Amino acid sequence: RAVRGGLKGVLEDGPWKYDMKIGTSERGTSVDAVLFGSHNPSPSSGGLLGGGEPYKHCIVVFGGVHGIESHVDDDEDFPTVSGERCGVELFDHFVNTVEFQGSRTVRTEEAVIATMARLRGAMVNNTRR
Repeated sequence: RAVRGGLKGVLEDGPWKYDMKIGTSERGTSVDAVLFGSHNPSPSSGGLLGGGEPYKHCIVVFGGVHGIESHVDDDEDFPTVSGERCGVELFDHFVNTVEFQGSRTVRTEEAVIATMARLRGAMVNNTRR
């Protein structure tokens, strides 16, 4: 089934009701802070390691060369704050999983491996609650 409406359409009108949405960005919060509880912008999500209700459908969004932010900038469905389009509020967590990357960009295929490796423990823990 095709989803219309860009990124916002996938997150809000996709085939599943995503109860855990994670966005990745070099401008995101340290994944360690999110995993270990020093940063939790969405109290209802319960964080990624314990607490709160287990989630059933999780989506991890990668943005490509210019990041998720460029997709948000191009999507007129996102609200603007101070003249800027803001999509961060669509995610339960907006994280940087390749901290101290040492290069301007991280290839998407590298980011997928790094991100899933960092999040695996939290996802496995979620299935056991």
